[in-house]
Order: sequence, then structure tokens, then C-alpha cells
Amino acid sequence: MPRIACMWIPDLCLQAHLRMDPQSSTMPVAFSDGNETRGVIVAMTPMAADEGIVVGMRVAQARAVSADTVIRPASPEVMDAAMAALADVASSVSARVEIDEREFVFCECEGTALLWASESELAGVLVARAARCGLPVRVGIADCKLGASVAARESSGVRIVPAGQTQSFLAPFP
Repeated sequence: MPRIACMWIPDLCLQAHLRMDPQSSTMPVAFSDGNETRGVIVAMTPMAADEGIVVGMRVAQARAVSADTVIRPASPEVMDAAMAALADVASSVSARVEIDEREFVFCECEGTALLWASESELAGVLVARAARCGLPVRVGIADCKLGASVAARESSGVRIVPAGQTQSFLAPFP
């Protein structure tokens, strides 16, 4: 049975921009969808959230709520670069890598037993290599892409669904 690993970055927009400008993490910064006149906030640092900024708020509202918050347009290129770096991490452990349109990176685990003693060790390697690239990831491993992606989203770091148990793992989810 094939095994699939999934890497997912919670709040990709924020993490990708912080990767390019780490000093922003110490300031109230919000990222908009890029529309100058009717833009919407799509991500923000914890300091901006403390100022009252929330995802979905219009840029004009955000400026009214917090004059101290810097509002920048989110860069698709920055997010693409983060996903490419994550794909590079995946390709360092597997020859079969896929970037999903929903911001997941999948890699096939078949053959990795020759390099790592367990799937847990493989997941730890993925987390460590992504962290070296400035990307805090969550990793899920399961029998299929859906199971692996749900496991990654439902974990706080690494979640491995035992082989053959993906269907029962997914059963409680809508």
C-alpha cells in the first residue's frame, strides 16, 4: 500500500512573508489582497491582531482601527517561493513530489525505509529541513493524499495515520 506524506504551512501568507522579512514578526503588520481601494486583510502578525486587525477586514477599516499597523500587499511571488522551497525539501527525501493548488506539498514515502528507520523519523527530517528554510510546517502521513492532508491540518506538528487505518481516521470528518 502506498504511503503519502503531506506538508502544510498554517497561515502560509504570513509565514512566507516573515520568511522574507523576519523583522516584521516584531511589528504590527497586516497583508492585504493587493486591491488598493477595496482591499481585504488576508493575514497579519500577532501584534497586528492585538491591535484589533482581523482577517476579512477591509483595508480602510484596518487603518481606522490601528494607525500603527503597517499594511502591505501580499505577494503571490513570495508565497510561490515558499511553496517551491517546501517542494525542494520534499524532493530531498522523495523522487515523487506534488504541489497541490490548496497549498499542500505531497511526497511519496515508498522507498524511504532504506534511509530512515520509521515514518516518524522521516516526518522529523521533513520538519527540520523545512524549519531550516524558515518554514514552520505540519506533516501528516497516511495511505492517501486526503488522509495525509487532513492529518497535517489536524496535527500540531506531526501526525502519522497507521497503514491501513486511513479510512477509520477520516470517518469522523465531514
